Amino acid sequence: MRHRGGHDRTRRQILKATLVGAGWLAGCHPPMPMTELSGDFPLGVASGDITSSSVLVWTRYLRTDPLELIVWKGAPEGANVVVAQPVVSIEKEGVVRLVVDDLAPDTRYTFAFYPLIDGQRGAPSELGNFRTAPAADVAAPLVVAATSCTRLGYPMTVLERAAARRDLDLFLMLGDNTYADDATTLTDYRRYWEATLVEPGQRALRAALPIISTWDDHEFENNWSFESIDPKRFDAAARAFFEHVPARRDPVHPERIWRSFRWGKTAEFFVVDSRGERRPSTRESASPEYISRAQMDWLKAGLSASDAVFKVIVNSVPIAQYGGVLFDRYVADRWEGYPVQRDEILKHIDDNVRGALWIGGDFHLASMGYVSRDGPGKDAIEVLVGPGANAQNPSPSYPRPPQFMWASGVNNYTTFSFNPAAREVRVTFFDAGDSILADRTFTL
Repeated sequence: MRHRGGHDRTRRQILKATLVGAGWLAGCHPPMPMTELSGDFPLGVASGDITSSSVLVWTRYLRTDPLELIVWKGAPEGANVVVAQPVVSIEKEGVVRLVVDDLAPDTRYTFAFYPLIDGQRGAPSELGNFRTAPAADVAAPLVVAATSCTRLGYPMTVLERAAARRDLDLFLMLGDNTYADDATTLTDYRRYWEATLVEPGQRALRAALPIISTWDDHEFENNWSFESIDPKRFDAAARAFFEHVPARRDPVHPERIWRSFRWGKTAEFFVVDSRGERRPSTRESASPEYISRAQMDWLKAGLSASDAVFKVIVNSVPIAQYGGVLFDRYVADRWEGYPVQRDEILKHIDDNVRGALWIGGDFHLASMGYVSRDGPGKDAIEVLVGPGANAQNPSPSYPRPPQFMWASGVNNYTTFSFNPAAREVRVTFFDAGDSILADRTFTL
């Protein structure tokens, strides 16, 4: 079975047809005729952390001329312009991170950046696309895709496949979006991000869909923890992450990445930080910390309070139990190595929360299964996604029944089709050729 998505025309063809020939806002200069996109935006465009009324848009801009953002409602035609505003803040290295507010719910938008050269719009960036979330009381079908572990040097074909689809609303990046393990300075980390994001698959995906991201270890250092990483190295890696990922920053705690987003009444996404707060020195204590007490309390309270049909926990490192020689060797590097906190959150969900779904990454392995063999979490479901562009997990044996329904190390992306009326989510894994690897529907 194959999915054949994709756009009828390329973004470049659309730009030529609409921006060159379309009308423009009254009183504004028309776009310059063009045959090629500008080379002033080497990493393309991106959007992320979408809500029903706002979005963060992103690019990297090489010129020193002023810059303008244009947002269209629907197709990129002059009559559809809803935002035309100067970009007043450009960070170091030309990074642009701009929150656009006052958008309509459940609406598709297109955007592009324009250099203003001698008062005239120059050749633009490529087009970006996003759909805002529905209003908080709307429970409508939702289709989300996800992957993890995208390493430079491996084909990023699965990202191109996901980007070409026309039925997706959102993309989840579960961490290890770049592999910068030997970086130590801000300059080093920036080079890794730039080399990764210039890849066609990365550019296409980030332009096509709004992203919700978390980090894992390889954006910083292999298997790092709060206690092990040098503070200067952490600061450099975290800064590079936020410079290149369209993620909102907490105004009080700017390095905090745990946060939540609603998609109407259909789903609420709880983005968890499974790396940045863990304290391995506490593992054998009475109060081990895999995540901070503040994050644990936030997660429990948010899950309990949410009236969304589905509560999706975006969790870079799996919470499920895994057996086998290789998995046992690294048990300290995941939730399973902190059983007190693991049981705390799983028991809370068992007792208080309906409709929870765990989504994880990190293992270079895709799977569907129950979180626990018995005890807290025995009825909970976790879906592991990825690798998106990496080597397969080298374990001599993969998870299997009865706890797990399916597992594979083939490069993949995964779609989640949420049906709130039936309380069902259909989980489908696609390989680099868009062939279906596995397909199963869960009632939550």
